[in-house]
Amino acid sequence: MSLSTPEATSEVPETRETLTQSPRHHLSIKSLIAIGIFSAVYFVILGATSMMGMISPVFHLLGISASTLINAFVIMALQARSPYFGTMTILGTLVSGVIVLMGQFWGAVFFGAGFGLLADLVNVAGRHRSRIAAIWSYGVLQLWLIGPLMPVFLTPDAFFSRIVKRRGEAYVEVMQALFTPSTLVIFHVVNALFGVLMAFLATRALKRYFEKTSVL
Repeated sequence: MSLSTPEATSEVPETRETLTQSPRHHLSIKSLIAIGIFSAVYFVILGATSMMGMISPVFHLLGISASTLINAFVIMALQARSPYFGTMTILGTLVSGVIVLMGQFWGAVFFGAGFGLLADLVNVAGRHRSRIAAIWSYGVLQLWLIGPLMPVFLTPDAFFSRIVKRRGEAYVEVMQALFTPSTLVIFHVVNALFGVLMAFLATRALKRYFEKTSVL
């Protein structure tokens, strides 16, 4: 399967950008395997960039943006391989579920599943054939990343007390000044828009790559 096939070209006007032209409309075993593999890659990148938070709270936020930048290529490649409803919901549920099992806020899994579902619905609006919809769906998906930080909104005292034990009081003083509810909401909205930009660049880079290698 390539990003552009002769069959699809006959169905879609040339002026309309399309991500894929697969005639399938449901997840296959091959798609589920791809989702599992790409979810693992997404999680590893997220975990690696999250380590930046050990430096300072500022780098915690920079780590989130770094994961958004790199994972744009992961998600757009996944959407090219599995352009079906449920792809983003499953990925969001898997990644957030693993994070919860590792000790993060339990409600994060609902954010992963919920924003994954919204991302799928964006692709439904584009009939899973619109590159623009796929790009925006990645931005919507990235909004789930506020889920693990919801204790800042719900139980801030308990949250920061736990961080003190791991990082010390100096770290938490900076974190309390930076991680306010309004700051986190604004940051994640901006991060989602940053994800849209990165997804746009990823589609251009991946299109050239996949057309050259015929991987998809």
